[in-house]
Amino acid sequence: MAIKIITDTGSCITIEEAKKYDIELIPIEIIINEKSYKDQYEITNEEFYELQENLKELPKSSQPSPVVFSEIFQHAKNNNDEVVCILLSSKLSGTYNSALIAYNEVGYDKVYIIDSLSTISNQKILVLEAIKLRDNGVCGKDIYQEILKLIPRVKIYAVIDCLKYLFKGGRLSKAGYALGSVLQIKPVINLEGGTVNVIEKSIKFSKALINLGALVEFEKIDFNYPVIYGYTKTTDNMEKLIDLMNSKGITYEYSICHVPAVIGVHVGPNCCAIAYVLKENN
Repeated sequence: MAIKIITDTGSCITIEEAKKYDIELIPIEIIINEKSYKDQYEITNEEFYELQENLKELPKSSQPSPVVFSEIFQHAKNNNDEVVCILLSSKLSGTYNSALIAYNEVGYDKVYIIDSLSTISNQKILVLEAIKLRDNGVCGKDIYQEILKLIPRVKIYAVIDCLKYLFKGGRLSKAGYALGSVLQIKPVINLEGGTVNVIEKSIKFSKALINLGALVEFEKIDFNYPVIYGYTKTTDNMEKLIDLMNSKGITYEYSICHVPAVIGVHVGPNCCAIAYVLKENN
């Protein structure tokens, strides 16, 4: 009996990483000028961000069909394998609901579906932990339970450069967008309970980075888990964030991820983010 780990492209897991770690990567679809592309498989991050700023109509995302999950679950059922799915927050995408529909259709109780309440690099942290547990011989049900316990400890902060993408994606009110655009607001956001929240508002990106750094500076980070920085389109602002954290003496090993198109649709280019895990009982 094997343990199959599944995630979606909202997790920042690349095709190459999926092959390396022997996991299944489900593409979320990106719709550009009424044409649909499978994220990563049919359009790269680089191609998407080059197109995004010049489009008259902003791109959209669309969750995978339940059929995609049904085929995987049925194959696992036929082979008596366990399946652990770690999927993009149900409050940001219908991917989790598609998996639930498939689960009910196939009727196999060794499938464990997790609403990560996360995205990009903090969702990736959960996936990497599931892989580690699998490779250490932990069964699917126990992986499921361990990831559920980890979810509340994973945090992410990001700075948004342009508000129109949050507005068009329904994550910002019309009044908030109008005022923010006039003042050229650069918000610091986080993801709590699976939804996007504005934590700080600054007129300059440099000030927003300082505000983000202040939020992270005194956090009790658990370095048994990865620290992951993320960026959209260019690394410039992310590198400024890393330099800022280093200047505060907050140095640690980290990795970098290029935020995928499915999230870039909503946040736009030139954003940066940091994700990490808090110590227990923080």
